[in-house]
Parts: sequence; C-alpha cells; structure tokens
Amino acid sequence: LHSYSRTADYKKCPRIVYHSRYRNWEPMGWNVHFGFGSAWHAAREIVFALINTHKREISNDEVVEKAMLAFDAAWVAKGMPIGEDLITQADTLKAKTPTNARATLAEYVPLRRELIERVRLIGSEVPFSARLGEAPDGTILFYRGFIDNIVEDEDGTITFYEAKTTSMSSGDGLAYNYVQAFNPNSQIEGYSWEGYRVFGDRFAGV
Repeated sequence: LHSYSRTADYKKCPRIVYHSRYRNWEPMGWNVHFGFGSAWHAAREIVFALINTHKREISNDEVVEKAMLAFDAAWVAKGMPIGEDLITQADTLKAKTPTNARATLAEYVPLRRELIERVRLIGSEVPFSARLGEAPDGTILFYRGFIDNIVEDEDGTITFYEAKTTSMSSGDGLAYNYVQAFNPNSQIEGYSWEGYRVFGDRFAGV
C-alpha cells in the first residue's frame, strides 16, 4: 500500500518508512502538526455537513460553535495540551492552538459559506484505494488516501477539496515556498488521477 504520507516520508528518509511502517515505531508524546491538523479536519467536516444540510437555517455562530466541539474532541483524543499546559507549551504550539482555530473558523465559515451552500456534498473524509499494478516480485501495489470533501457543482462537475494547515506565513498571506510546494505535488497528482479514474470528464480537479 502506498499513500501520499508514506511517499513524503520516504523522500525525507527511507528509514522513517522502515521504522514507522514495518517496525511500528511511533514518536513519543504528541505532535503539534498532526494534532492540530486532525482537529482542524474534524471541525471542517462539521462545517461542510451543517451548512450543506441546513443552508441558511443555521447561523455562522452556530456552525462555529459546533465545529469547535468537534475540534476540541479531536484535540483531546490526540493527547494535545489542555488547560495550563497550553501556556507552558506555547513555544512548541506557536500558532496552532484552539484559540487560533476558533478565530480561523470565524473567518472561514462566512468566507466559504456561499460555495458550501451551492454544491452537493457527496462525502467527507472519503477513503479510496486504487490498484497501481504489479511489482516484479508479484506484489500487488495500491495507492490509497482520504479525500477531505467530494462535491458536485450545479453544472454536474465533481471537485475534490483538500484542506492544509501551516504556520508558514509571509506576513500578508501564505509564504511563496509553501504555495510552490504544491506545484507539482504527489498528493494532488495522485488524487487527480483517482478523480479522473472514477468520474472521468466530470472531474474538475483538486
């Protein structure tokens, strides 16, 4: 089984893949990037589901509050700091805190609301596994992943939406080298391949 994360780990160092995937070694303690990212994805899934289902019957404030409940639950489940530990671990957490997540949601919800209301939500955190082929030794190879959101627009086209969290900033937006990291990017290319494989010409992109 191959995935974007495994490919990215292998590019950093093949030993990461060997120790984590084959010997099941895991880092001790919590990981700020994984913890915040997981919590943000949980919150964002609630945002899409509530707005797409209830449209204008639910206010932005209600969406944010319910999304933060999901964020907090995922944050705790990943063993992230809570209470006074948020203060003592501030240097490690940096911008990736529940307080900043709430502030970001307060801006994200009204900014994306029109889009989320317009489309039809097909699914969130959708798993897929696509056969790549066969290795020389006969091993069947698969590429797998989880798609944050699959939506159908009014014209019938299908789009995959992926959310990324980062602390890389240029002061007035995302840092240029962060944006360029997705051009090209094995995750976008892999997910695009899956989109065309399943939806054909209806697929609009990632």
